Amino acid sequence: MEQKLIYTINGKNYLLFEVKVDSSTADNLLDAVNKYKGILQSYDKNTGFWETKHHLRFLIPEENIMAFSNYKRSL
Repeated sequence: MEQKLIYTINGKNYLLFEVKVDSSTADNLLDAVNKYKGILQSYDKNTGFWETKHHLRFLIPEENIMAFSNYKRSL
């Protein structure tokens, strides 16, 4: 089954991102999603004995992709 990467909501295109990260990166990504007017689709936190992993799935508006990409590199 093929997964869509671009979603149209109210006439605006959004790109889908899905990542698994550590706690500090998850906090930074959540801030970035809010800053760039994204939509958080799901957020799962898996706590293990040695580490905690966060699985985030979110949409970023097409017009904010370049700014989000530059912000993400600075994490």
